[in-house]
Amino acid sequence: MKYRFANPEERLRDVFESGFTARDIASALASFDAETPSPAAHSVMTEEAFKLAGVRVRGQIAGYIDRDELNGGICGDYLHQFTPDGTVQHTASFSEVVAALADRERIFVSVFGEVGGLITRRDMEKPPVRMWLFGFITLIEMQMSRAVDTLFPTETWRQHVKEPRIAAAEKIRTERARWEQHVELVDCLQFSDKAQILLQIPEVRERLEIPSRRKGLERIRRIESLRNNLAHSQAIVSSDWPTIVDIAHDMEATLALVRGTDQI
Repeated sequence: MKYRFANPEERLRDVFESGFTARDIASALASFDAETPSPAAHSVMTEEAFKLAGVRVRGQIAGYIDRDELNGGICGDYLHQFTPDGTVQHTASFSEVVAALADRERIFVSVFGEVGGLITRRDMEKPPVRMWLFGFITLIEMQMSRAVDTLFPTETWRQHVKEPRIAAAEKIRTERARWEQHVELVDCLQFSDKAQILLQIPEVRERLEIPSRRKGLERIRRIESLRNNLAHSQAIVSSDWPTIVDIAHDMEATLALVRGTDQI
């Protein structure tokens, strides 16, 4: 019996859509019985640095409380209901998590029909998210190299890149050759150089829904800035959040583009 290898396109989709999920970055949601005196809950939440906590009714978490609102009475007096748009399943992809966090600071995570976790924007700094983002950006760059090589054979792309940038790429290729790494010159171009070449093609801009080459270059610069911050362990939520939201929103379109550019 012959072994059937997985379709590479399906594997790419699987890795970036379901390889990382909400449960990889969620924190367990502490909870109190609805009858717990709010001063006691406030004390515990302050000590443990919890801003939010769940409220149990008949043994199940039925809503949540905000520490800053607690002022006498019992926890049940301050219960807020969970909302569908503020909750994701524990199996939700990172793209879905980012989309849910786009205009709010935190979301709740449901496991087997009951909320049991919490994700905040600060959790987007965790290693799994940084790995996911850096891996996706790296994939984009690798596929851009392939696309440039396909669409501009025999290095006809040179006319779209300034000489100093080409000289820098040739220097990198020479250095790699010293280590017996034989690569094409296009592989040694900078991320923005490859993007600039591809953005010359109207069909590429159309498939990425980019209105103009200038807008495309602005977007590429933001992605390149995010990649640099990831590579140098810099904070990304405070400086790159809009770019992260854009990447998550456009991930499917971008995957389709890098899979099919050679068919343009």
